[in-house]
Amino acid sequence: MRIHPTDDDDALKAITPVLADALLTLGESGRPETANRLAGRAWAALRHRHPTEAQRVNALMHRLARMPSDPNHDQGAPRCLTHNSTSAPSHPPAATS
Repeated sequence: MRIHPTDDDDALKAITPVLADALLTLGESGRPETANRLAGRAWAALRHRHPTEAQRVNALMHRLARMPSDPNHDQGAPRCLTHNSTSAPSHPPAATS
């Protein structure tokens, strides 16, 4: 549903790799769950009007999901008080408009 490229589109194309690099660095520093949640928010904002950039963020989310997290530093996943650990949701949250 893209209309015509604008200066904003060019800026978004320049910013997306910077965001991806920052989130990857966050993930590599032991906080992949936090990085993945932030990437999910970016993906949700991009997916309809900027599918190419959304795909790049999606690929990053898959990479982040395979990284080990440091439970002493990553507060991105909800805490499971029963097991004193983080737990990832079993399915993605429902999309909202």
